[in-house]
Amino acid sequence: MRKPWLVPVTTRSSESGNKNEQPKQTEKNRPLAHEEAEQLVRDYLNIDSTTSNVFVKYDHDNERGHYVFQVYELVIDNYETKEGHTATIGWYAVDPVNKTVYDALGE
Repeated sequence: MRKPWLVPVTTRSSESGNKNEQPKQTEKNRPLAHEEAEQLVRDYLNIDSTTSNVFVKYDHDNERGHYVFQVYELVIDNYETKEGHTATIGWYAVDPVNKTVYDALGE
């Protein structure tokens, strides 16, 4: 009995015929910029950036590539000199692809 012939099948990944071309990113699957992720954290915690003394600051990317933000409050200790300190409220991470916010310390 003879073996059937195997014919390699190739497919085109794009109209241009370039097999190495990556699919174009749409708005839905485009990773967030740090500024967009910061706004997600603000929305998640209901922080009004115009009237609040609570700040959201990008700190680093974690081992999964998620953006980690420190959320802190500015506390004025001396109103005459305006000296004070910061008090960390929490650390939050954003998955830039799935656009989800979570407590980075409570993973």
